[in-house]
Amino acid sequence: MPRYTNQPQDQTPDPTDTGAGAQGTTTANQDVSKLGLTETTVDPNSQQQVIVPKTTIYSGTDYKFPSRQILMNAADFEKIKNDQLIDTSLIGKSTIRAAGRRGPNMPYIYTGPQLIDETGHIYGQGYSANGSDINAEFFGVKTAAERATMIATATKLGLFFSSKPSNAMLSGSGLSNTDQNAIQGLLDYSNGIGRTWRATAELVASGMIHSTTGGGTPYSVVSTEDAMAAAKDAWFSVLKRPPTPGEMKQAALTIQQNERARASSKTMDPTSLKTAATLQAQQRSPGEFAAASAGNALTRMFSLFGGA
Repeated sequence: MPRYTNQPQDQTPDPTDTGAGAQGTTTANQDVSKLGLTETTVDPNSQQQVIVPKTTIYSGTDYKFPSRQILMNAADFEKIKNDQLIDTSLIGKSTIRAAGRRGPNMPYIYTGPQLIDETGHIYGQGYSANGSDINAEFFGVKTAAERATMIATATKLGLFFSSKPSNAMLSGSGLSNTDQNAIQGLLDYSNGIGRTWRATAELVASGMIHSTTGGGTPYSVVSTEDAMAAAKDAWFSVLKRPPTPGEMKQAALTIQQNERARASSKTMDPTSLKTAATLQAQQRSPGEFAAASAGNALTRMFSLFGGA
């Protein structure tokens, strides 16, 4: 069973960060007036926007996104309004502050939950943690060169571990499990630094994010097959039933993502596969777990008194 041995992800502070990550106390409307921008008039009947935040490896945590320098324009201001919809703890707070002179297309520091693209502007929500963005990001590239950039970036970050990209991946015709894990690793890594994978690729190519290629021993996470098998055993043991195909796949993905997170923290040892799978079963259906635990306790009690 492959396990990770060390951490390749670079923890160097964001090279474009020019200040602390604390959020300011001004409102978004006050900030836009400082920017010299004019807010577009919106029909009151249509201005209510529904944003369904994606589930990322940081969802449900108090993770603070790093400070990133952006070039504010009117489109960025409109997108910043979504910050408080993605993260309700930001309601009434500003996620931008001036890095120097104020005005359109001048540098600002952004600390919100959306990603910054390679042009220095707000892209949108982070990538999903459940693998649902893998195909869109890989097969959605426009050129073979862009596909090669994605593969090269994942390779330089050590996300293929001891393996290599498959021939299908290199040709753009398909993805193996290893390929998918590498792409998800790149998306997770990019989420962590608050940038799109293309922006991450540029930072890696420029040397602002250090490559692990040839410089360190890559870590490995448990294979999808092993994780799914462990989940199946855990469901029978904890919940007294088999997992659904969706539960089994989600458990495997979560176990792999948690291993990556532990590796990147450089402070935690890996959880055993059995323990990780058991935790997934408990957390997935807490009501069933409580009922099964109560049933087990009663069975043991009757057994002690000779009733069973």
